[in-house]
Amino acid sequence: MFKPMKMKKTILTMLVIALATSYAISQTVDDGIKFIYYQRYKSAKEALQKVVASKPKDAYSIYWLGQAYIAGDQLDSAKAVYQKALNDGVNDPWIWVGMGHEQILENNDVNSAKQKFEQAITATKGKKGVENADILTAIGRAMADGNSQQGDPQYGIDKLVRAAQINTTNPDIDVQLGICYLKQGSEKGGPAVEAFTDATKRNPQYAAAYYRIGKIYES
Repeated sequence: MFKPMKMKKTILTMLVIALATSYAISQTVDDGIKFIYYQRYKSAKEALQKVVASKPKDAYSIYWLGQAYIAGDQLDSAKAVYQKALNDGVNDPWIWVGMGHEQILENNDVNSAKQKFEQAITATKGKKGVENADILTAIGRAMADGNSQQGDPQYGIDKLVRAAQINTTNPDIDVQLGICYLKQGSEKGGPAVEAFTDATKRNPQYAAAYYRIGKIYES
C-alpha cells in the first residue's frame, strides 16, 4: 500500500506543479497584453520574452511579443520575431496575422497581408464554420494600425463587425473598429464614437474607449 500511495502523491505533486506553471505562463501573457494597453512597452517586451523563452513554440505568445515590438515602434524586431517563428516551424495562424500586420506597416503590402489573414481565418474556423473572434480582432488591429494611407480600414471594419457578433464582451474589438472608422476620414466620426461607446458598454472600466471619445470631441 505504501508504494502506490507514494506514487500517487508524486504524480499529484507533478500535476500541481505543471498546472501552476501553465497558469503562471498564461498570466504572464495577460500581463504583457496589459502592459501594452498601458503603453509600458519595455515591461511588455520583458514579460513576453520570458514566456517565449519558456515556450518557444507557443504562437499566441510569439504574436503578442511581436505586437509589443510594433507598439514600441520596433518594426524590425517584430519582423525578426515572426520570421524566426516561421523558420523554427511555428507555421501558425497567429504568426501569419503578425507577419501581415508587419507587412502593412513596413511597405503597405495590403494584398500579401490579406492573403495571410484569409488563410488564418480559414485555418481557425470551428467545426460549425464559425470564425475565431480573436483572430478577426487581430486582423482588425492590423488594419487599424498606422496612418490613414496604410492598410484597408474597410476590410478591418468588416472583420471587426463579425468579431463583435461572435464575442460580445471584448471591448478592444469596438476600439479597433472605431479607429478603422477614423482612418476613413472625419465624416466617419459618428460611427467611430458609436463604436467607442459600445466598448464602454462592454466594459465600463475600459479607459481607452473614453480617451478615444474625448479625442474626437477635442478635434
